[in-house]
Amino acid sequence: MPWGLCYNESRDHDQAEMPCMQPTKHRRRRGTRGCSQRCKTYGEIFFFQGMSRLKLENPALLAQHAQDYIYHLNAEGKKNPPFTCDVVVVLGGNIVKSGMGFITTPYTKGTKKSFGAQGRVITAAFLYHQGVCDCIILSTGKTDPEDQDAPTEAAVMKAELIAYGVPETCIYLEEGSRTTEENARELAKLLSTESFQEKKTIAVVTSSWHIKRTDAFLEREGVKSEGGTIKYISSDTMLCRYLPEFRADMYTLYRRPEMKERIQDERNGYDALKNGTYQSRPLKRV
Repeated sequence: MPWGLCYNESRDHDQAEMPCMQPTKHRRRRGTRGCSQRCKTYGEIFFFQGMSRLKLENPALLAQHAQDYIYHLNAEGKKNPPFTCDVVVVLGGNIVKSGMGFITTPYTKGTKKSFGAQGRVITAAFLYHQGVCDCIILSTGKTDPEDQDAPTEAAVMKAELIAYGVPETCIYLEEGSRTTEENARELAKLLSTESFQEKKTIAVVTSSWHIKRTDAFLEREGVKSEGGTIKYISSDTMLCRYLPEFRADMYTLYRRPEMKERIQDERNGYDALKNGTYQSRPLKRV
């Protein structure tokens, strides 16, 4: 697991086709921590090593492969981005406790609000290192109803992005929202400020099943009507494209009954939004 990927407040702190790159063995640079060392704590905390039915459900393994891809991408020294944009927006997908800190949710069921947020952060890191964009907005505030001292989702995503080699100067936080509806509202405000007024091409990173409802909310908040162009990036598709060793697992995940239920919930929410009857679910203790 990348060093620093676990957020701890007490520490200092539609895509163009592109060939997939298989991670290969490489010589570790002097003075850096090997992937096995970085993965150890994370893997022990979640007891995923040897227990996951799918490789995709092992967050330490996924992080290791993502680091390998980024390493080889940078080692080549060539920037041939599949597209470019002015700003990348990453929507939060919940965080979970990890030892003394927090991490974004892995691809496992049973979390309080969502899952697969790890893939969204990895996607944003890939886009940065591919040369797509050097301005990233991380959106979502405090969403943990059980722990009022928990950090914002944006802060946890930031720590993970930095661990993947994204400079802190490229990262902006939106920490006032708690739901997709509030994401859209707060992003509309942020994108209308002087710092972002000239940024007209926007890439929104979220999970495949979440795109349609996200688009409806951003349209309702007028983000599209202000001359901007929005491109939706599925984090699930990005992982399948650039980390093909997880592709079969992603397909299996999307065929599971709980995923089908989640997709149906999203469809119901989208229909309610279009009918004017939508209400965000309150965050409850579980």
